Amino acid sequence: MRLTRGVGQLLTGLISPIDLDDQTEAALAIGVILEFPGTTLDQYDQVLGKMGLAHDGKSASDGRFHWCAATDDGLRVVDVWKSRAEFDRFAAGQIGSFSQAVGFPGPPQMTFYDVHNTLSE
Repeated sequence: MRLTRGVGQLLTGLISPIDLDDQTEAALAIGVILEFPGTTLDQYDQVLGKMGLAHDGKSASDGRFHWCAATDDGLRVVDVWKSRAEFDRFAAGQIGSFSQAVGFPGPPQMTFYDVHNTLSE
């Protein structure tokens, strides 16, 4: 399944975190791609610091995987989370407020995926 929403809608209450009736589905890992047009790597690094995270360090507590890269028009962040509910809580509590505090020009465009498999070292 692929869903696309702006995090600004989540953070401003226009949408709420997904409520799923099926507990099995609620526990599925999700992937999310966040596109931040007009945002710099320096701003990203400032947000990372405000979150208490470090380069080449551990992900947020319920995040499984994270990477960030500059694009032609801003930043792309790719995450895998234990569940959509965990991502939504983190986004509402940290991504929105910290990105606004360091001057991100607006909320990201987000695309969600159900994760079938992950591999690691």
